Amino acid sequence: MGMQPTARLMCNIEIAPENEHDADVAVIHEVGRELVSALQQNGYAVASVYKGKPGGGKLFYQVASGNVRLESNPAEASEIVEGLRLLLQAVSPIVHVLWLAGKKVLHAPASLRVCMALGDLELSLAPIDVEDEERIARLALSIQRQYLLPQLPSSQRITFSGRVAQSNYGRRAP
Repeated sequence: MGMQPTARLMCNIEIAPENEHDADVAVIHEVGRELVSALQQNGYAVASVYKGKPGGGKLFYQVASGNVRLESNPAEASEIVEGLRLLLQAVSPIVHVLWLAGKKVLHAPASLRVCMALGDLELSLAPIDVEDEERIARLALSIQRQYLLPQLPSSQRITFSGRVAQSNYGRRAP
């Protein structure tokens, strides 16, 4: 199974309200500011991506990590699982930073739900899903068994969505 030389990992992050009718734009932007700050402090390059009207209820970012090793064009299911495991390991710190940003800004009853889209496949993630290598390996195997991915998605087709629920009621005091 051949490895690519190390490459910069790129992925997308969207911060949005769970329900557009329950949106507090100020809270969405506060979570976004905290996310960007935390990612930059952890060595990630973050660029805001314009998608719609300024000041709207959704924020989009493109995130670049340092160099990571990823599988090159795996052909067999076992190679896809291994490539997926490497990919999930590479993005797990980004997922943790997203949860921590939500935790720092929001308090009950507000919450942040994190979803990961791999190409056309979307699934919810819990913090424990990417907590350590063993759980990441189980998640990779579970994804391959459940969805039978024919190939690994490009890292640029990975999107994390942070969905803020009940934001009108869960904003932290300044």
